Amino acid sequence: MTKPEELIYFMILSRMKGVGAVKFNQIIKKNKKLKISIIEFFTDFSKGLFENYPFINESSRIGIKNYLSHWDEAKDMLLTLSDKDIKITTILDPAYPEKLIEGLDLAAPPILYSKGNLSLLNDPQIAVVGTRSPSKTGITLTQRVSQLMAKEKITVTSGYAKGVDQIAHNSSLSAGGKTILVLGYGIHHFSEAAIYFKKNIEDRRLVISEFYPSHPFHKGFLMTRNKTICALSDGILVVESKSDGGSYHAGKYGLMLKKPTYTFSFEDFSTTSSGNRNLIEQGATDILVKPDGLDSLDTSLRDLIGLIRFSGKTNIRTGDFPLFDNVEGTK
Repeated sequence: MTKPEELIYFMILSRMKGVGAVKFNQIIKKNKKLKISIIEFFTDFSKGLFENYPFINESSRIGIKNYLSHWDEAKDMLLTLSDKDIKITTILDPAYPEKLIEGLDLAAPPILYSKGNLSLLNDPQIAVVGTRSPSKTGITLTQRVSQLMAKEKITVTSGYAKGVDQIAHNSSLSAGGKTILVLGYGIHHFSEAAIYFKKNIEDRRLVISEFYPSHPFHKGFLMTRNKTICALSDGILVVESKSDGGSYHAGKYGLMLKKPTYTFSFEDFSTTSSGNRNLIEQGATDILVKPDGLDSLDTSLRDLIGLIRFSGKTNIRTGDFPLFDNVEGTK
């Protein structure tokens, strides 16, 4: 469990040059082995403690030794987060989702910044992802799937991108369901659409980001965000994806994680759905879509819903977080 006074040190460490998720988690693991807090890590680092961290390069060591130069900025950021009712959850906290550690191992985000109902992370979840420019059929499929998941009390998780992602979020909420928005940029840059301001949906939505709150959008963040979406979810549905699109790579990652990964099989694969065909060839379960028939969609998705329900029951966290068995990696 992270103590309130430790949060500023977590934030400072996340800003250090050369300290990504893997190195951050290696540090946390080593701290646990040495039985020291993150505060002691910073204050004693220059006193010879650094010898216990051979995986930290010289550039990062200099930054850690000079951590006080980041203090004022991090302190101001903490105050801003508090004013905006944004929560901070670290990888040491009981509320941190076990699914992220299981799926991402040492690459799991060390910090999650969130606004909304954090308990949704423990819900059965489906990732509904797809192109930013869906066809009319793709739009209809996204709406129908998200409405069905709302009815089945399965939380819809996606990346809040234009197109399939936003349609999935909005359709779930409009149908009385729940949704998790996983951002590819710092949470300070999140601009809520009108639907997310309604008081009656406050308990039904969660916005999370693993990036430092002030980080703007960066294309390189999207792949990281997609991996987080897949790791959080108990099943992945790629509605419509180009063969080089981010949602295509999300589907591939879902297959790599051995999660139930489904996609729609169109009678005529267009440019916007060429990734669907590739995913099917790689092992994704296909759901046949006929131009004149979406009525059988509910029946076609029953297997996926059953798999999500079963998987979701196994992901509730109990007891202390064991972190990782091996400092250098468990896989």
